[in-house]
Amino acid sequence: MRSRCTAKFANAQIATPGEGIIGTVQRQKYIVAAALSYSNRLALCAIPHIAGQVLLNDLGRIGWGGAPSCQFKWRYNMIRRQLAIPANTVFVALLWVCLPVWAATAPPLGSAGPYGVVSSTFTNSNTSPQTIINGSVCYSTAPSTPPLTITGATADPCPPSVGADQGLATANLLGQSCTSLGAGAVALDSVIIGSNPPGTIPPGCYSSGGAMNVTLSTTVTLNGAGVYIFRPGGALDTGANSLVVLAGGACASDVFWVPVGATTLGANASLSLTPTFVGNILDAAGITIGHFANLTGRALAFGGTVTTDANTITVPSCASFVAPAAAIPTLSEWTIALLAALLGIAAFAVIRRKGLIGRRRG
Repeated sequence: MRSRCTAKFANAQIATPGEGIIGTVQRQKYIVAAALSYSNRLALCAIPHIAGQVLLNDLGRIGWGGAPSCQFKWRYNMIRRQLAIPANTVFVALLWVCLPVWAATAPPLGSAGPYGVVSSTFTNSNTSPQTIINGSVCYSTAPSTPPLTITGATADPCPPSVGADQGLATANLLGQSCTSLGAGAVALDSVIIGSNPPGTIPPGCYSSGGAMNVTLSTTVTLNGAGVYIFRPGGALDTGANSLVVLAGGACASDVFWVPVGATTLGANASLSLTPTFVGNILDAAGITIGHFANLTGRALAFGGTVTTDANTITVPSCASFVAPAAAIPTLSEWTIALLAALLGIAAFAVIRRKGLIGRRRG
């Protein structure tokens, strides 16, 4: 007897090569021939490259550690047959064909890279202990009160190449495929992605139809090495005393904020020696950094206004994320994958033949 069923698995991940085993399948007395398919280009993944224990249910979710993220849609034929094996155990023959879904990539910032502030008009409030910029600064209209410290170069006006490179980086970021967090305004501290707690966000590209906000006195954690892109369909606003922080190997160089509207980073109650916000803000609509806020990143608003008020802005020094090269299975791994597929085909042929013989005898 033959039956068909479909299983869909979302937010799964391909593990790093060589980790783990394929595990068992909770299907009593079944031989399973499975194929994994995607709508884009194909690449073979040998069985030893899949980590974690695979549980095939009619509809469910599976997550494995590692990167890059993949979304799975499995269609498999179930061939029912009484076998002389223990209950809840099966032999599985799998030919895996897989492709990672769109992943966020960091664009080059080019000549804009050394700058902590890029603006047409730079406004700095005369508030003690004054603003410190660990990086270069450029503007067309200078602040009446300059920052206390600028460790890099000061350019007046901004070189045209800086504006061109900011524009190219912005176009790159806007052209990448993103996961939508909602049709309207989104509070990032409330966002739940996968099994993460609210406000803990893994690498990826995220968009919203409206503004992106961080509620006052809350924390958003960017967790894991990789590239982060945030594309609000409106403004970017963080509440007073809120934090956007890094964890798990995340680097401020790999975080990009590209809002449609203006950016406002909320004020901090006291001078902070550690970052209250991280990442590269590319926003020609203007960037305002609240009192005592501490930015590890860049405020890039070529053609717009940047406003500071006793802030510390530090151009990131961490190395940008480099995606690991895809592993090429060895001959032995290809052999294992081929053997598994052949075993599945052979088992199907044997069962079918025995079924035909049984019907003839009947």
